[in-house]
Parts: sequence; C-alpha cells; structure tokens
Amino acid sequence: MDQKLISALSILNSYKTTEDVIMKDGSILIHRLKTASPLGYLHKIYSPLTIKHLEKIESLLRTSLSREYRDFLLRFNGLDAFNGEISIFGLRLRESGGYFKSTLQPNDIIIQNLGRNQKDGYIQIGTYKEFDVLMAKDGSDKVYVIDKDDILEYPSFYDWLYETISYLDEEHQNNAFKKSQIKAPLLFNIYRLF
Repeated sequence: MDQKLISALSILNSYKTTEDVIMKDGSILIHRLKTASPLGYLHKIYSPLTIKHLEKIESLLRTSLSREYRDFLLRFNGLDAFNGEISIFGLRLRESGGYFKSTLQPNDIIIQNLGRNQKDGYIQIGTYKEFDVLMAKDGSDKVYVIDKDDILEYPSFYDWLYETISYLDEEHQNNAFKKSQIKAPLLFNIYRLF
C-alpha cells in the first residue's frame, strides 16, 4: 500500500472514539458529532468496490481511471472527511429492489460526471471545500483542484489526498477542534487492507 495513503488513513484514524461504528456493509464511521444526526460523523470511509464496479464506472464515463484512484476505490468506495470538507466520489450501490443498500452512500462518480456536469477531458473525482477535484481522462495520476481563479496541480492522487487531509487536520487543530482523549480500539488495521 502506498505510504501516503497509509499516512492519510492514520490521520483520520487518530480521531477515533469509543462511539465509532463499522456498518454492516463495512463502511467505517469515525468520531461521532454530538450535534448532528445519528449518522453524523466527522469521517466516513465507505466499503470497497469490486473490479466489476470499476469496469462499470470506466465504461459509463468512457475513460480509464488512474492506477492510484482505481487502487483507492478497490480499498474504499470513496470517503467524506472532516465533516464533508473533502469528499472523494465512489459508486452508489443499489439492491435489486432499486433502493440504496444503506442511507450511508458516497457521492456517485457517474452522476457527478454525466450531462451538464461533464468537463471536457476531465472527470470530477471529488470536492475539496467548494472546489472541484479533477483527473484527466487520459488515465494519468495528476489531480487538479479547480478554483474560479486558480488551478492547483498535484503529481498524483495519493499526493493530493495526503496533503489535503494533513492540511485539514492542522486547520482543525488550530481552530481548537479537539481530538477525543478517549482511547478506543483501532477500527481497522491499515496494514491488513491488502
């Protein structure tokens, strides 16, 4: 597993509390927010996709996903971190009856990239605050964060993920956001995700 992914997951895992939950589908909810709904958690890491799911995404979007983004989706079907300040899109999974498997689902990468949401030559893989996070449709690893006035470029998906999560962690710490002092068992062993 990529070291930057391991480091990013370690930061998210540092917020664990005794109220964290692993859902039936394998999604992980970290750091319950007391003022939010019953499923209000600071971080949500969704259960992994299969190769068939990735093939469906690539077929519908008519593109090849980058190696790192594919690897990420095979481990986690997207995530929402820091109460939605960063969101990585995944695939909404449906049961045979047409209902969502759970009320807990990532933003759908297909819906986000069809119709009027299409961006020539790019796919939107997530959001960071109010900015779009894009990858080129050529399958390269570069990630672009698009602001009205600026385009920030990162050499790879994992570089962007680690830098963004590190920055948000620091921002929350500087704004007096306190990690819980309660020690809880590790929700997941990041080294066993192979």
